[in-house]
Amino acid sequence: MQSFSKEFHCRAIFVLGLLGCMPLAVSTRAMAGETIDSPDGMIHLATAPAEKFEGRIFVLNDWDGGDQDNQNVAEELNRNSKIKEGVTILSDLPNHKPKKVDVADLVTDARVLADASKEGRVAIAMGAHSRHALAWLTKLPPEAYNYRNIVIVSHSNWNELDGRAGYEANKQPGDPPLEDTHGEDLRRGLYPNLARVGDLGVTILEIPRTDSGPGGWGGTVEQAGNKKIVIKTFDVSDLGLVHYLKTGLVQATREQRNEYVSDTLKKPENLGMVNRDLITRCWDSNHGVPGNRDDYLPGGKFYETKP
Repeated sequence: MQSFSKEFHCRAIFVLGLLGCMPLAVSTRAMAGETIDSPDGMIHLATAPAEKFEGRIFVLNDWDGGDQDNQNVAEELNRNSKIKEGVTILSDLPNHKPKKVDVADLVTDARVLADASKEGRVAIAMGAHSRHALAWLTKLPPEAYNYRNIVIVSHSNWNELDGRAGYEANKQPGDPPLEDTHGEDLRRGLYPNLARVGDLGVTILEIPRTDSGPGGWGGTVEQAGNKKIVIKTFDVSDLGLVHYLKTGLVQATREQRNEYVSDTLKKPENLGMVNRDLITRCWDSNHGVPGNRDDYLPGGKFYETKP
């Protein structure tokens, strides 16, 4: 599979040219709470090409976030599965150590990212929010970075938006509902931190959500009869961004996904094959699972279920 083409990179730079020529102070002032320029303008998000990324890959995650998937990702990276190979793991914020999880090989120094951008092409798998990416990209003076070498890849408007509170605070009549898009431009005033990221001149790409579908990196497995069941503890969907960058596969199959995760998180074909510990350890987050927790413990009616 081909790597990101030079033609695509040049097109992305051209499209973002006007934004990238805005004063870099726009984004740094914005972190102090000042308004953004042209709030009714649009942020250009390009549909990610089906091409392998050639360059250094960073993964940025919301380690202290409330969703279980953030902790799942930390555990999976600590297992040193194939998805981690050659990937640099960023803390949620520079100079900050997460409180909820311990992540091996975690980088907290913004200089690592900045120096990498001066040395060659850099991709950030944005499993955290736009405000986290902005913090990493503005922690040091602008001259410390080569923003033209940086690509951000997202898979969720929730990440781009910085959560429900940001949406409610900035929403205006006529704005679209908070639903995931795929390569569609977004209003600057509704996604202000993402606008500030774009103003730096970095390229912003989107792929479809990676937690859905048969090969999704999220918690969906197929029970017999093709019934979809959500098992939250399978959710390492932010790592789907890393898989895309490594392979160029916009939507992986279950088999392609399983090649990159640990044995613990390899997805079976149906619910009857799921490790019971993965079902019960996070029961409150599991939706649509038949019965109740006790049904999957010794003596329960589903405990002896065979594939």
